[in-house]
Amino acid sequence: LFSYRFLYGFRVVIPLMVGMSGLSPKKYLFYSVATGLLWAGTVSLLGYWVGRWLDLTAARLEANFIWIVLGFTSLGLLIGIGIRFIALRQFQK
Repeated sequence: LFSYRFLYGFRVVIPLMVGMSGLSPKKYLFYSVATGLLWAGTVSLLGYWVGRWLDLTAARLEANFIWIVLGFTSLGLLIGIGIRFIALRQFQK
């Protein structure tokens, strides 16, 4: 239950499974609030540390916006191609 906020694509499925498992609403509310706070804190701290490490300012972000978008797009495409390659390789075995 704690990991579903960190796993993209499972945020819809896991609460449905938890609802079918019979977990009480009070426990689910507690876990949902706890994981929400953990997720928000983790993402905020990670963003802060990366910004400090790269010495990012608003002016630098605006000046390099196209490179940032292209970098994230390229990274996403590389991850997708890599996952597809691994999946096809596993499927052929």
